[in-house]
Amino acid sequence: MAEDEETIEDQNRKPKKLNSVLMILSWCTFGLGVYLLGWDGLV
Repeated sequence: MAEDEETIEDQNRKPKKLNSVLMILSWCTFGLGVYLLGWDGLV
């Protein structure tokens, strides 16, 4: 039972970690786009 619980926890951690990485990449892309376009042009 204990081993099954550990594997379930590991499987649950991976998607969260992947989502956080994708979120960081999306924010970096957004920041780069704002930098290239010019913040004054958007605001």
